[in-house]
Amino acid sequence: MTIERLYIWETDEPQYVLETPEDKRKRRISLLVVYITAFSFSLGFSIVLTGVFPYLLQLDGSDPTFTEPKVFFGWVVASFPLGQLIASPLAGYVGKRFGTIRIPLFATLFLFTAGMVFYAMLGAIPPPRRYWMLGSRFVTGMAAATVALSLSYASQATTEAERTTGISIVNFSQTIGFMIGP
Repeated sequence: MTIERLYIWETDEPQYVLETPEDKRKRRISLLVVYITAFSFSLGFSIVLTGVFPYLLQLDGSDPTFTEPKVFFGWVVASFPLGQLIASPLAGYVGKRFGTIRIPLFATLFLFTAGMVFYAMLGAIPPPRRYWMLGSRFVTGMAAATVALSLSYASQATTEAERTTGISIVNFSQTIGFMIGP
């Protein structure tokens, strides 16, 4: 049985621990889950983004008070990164406070699901629906804090030698999700 040294930062002081092959396998599986999560979020973002404007016109295009749909479309698109900007530090704080990313990760997965379901159900809400669309995209953007959590986990769950590769694979997964989506 071989044992490797893994450098981790679970406390403010760095620690060296011994890692068995079984521990290494579990760590690699958890990294795979993180990569798939980053891919899924980017895929969901890019698929929805390409259909937001036609959906916006379908929902509220005939409303006479809706005079500038392209300007409002800009706000809808901007609400996603604004939600991510607000939620990412909060998710990082919660993860650091509890010592695990599981709690904020599950919270962001719930927000993502809720935001996407709400976005899909906008047609069932009475007009004007555009403000609800703005809110659903904001909630989904808050869920995108998962990307920051993924990068954080990749940096913590890899050895110094693996760190660059681990973070690069998270970014690669995200980029592939953006490319495949549209």
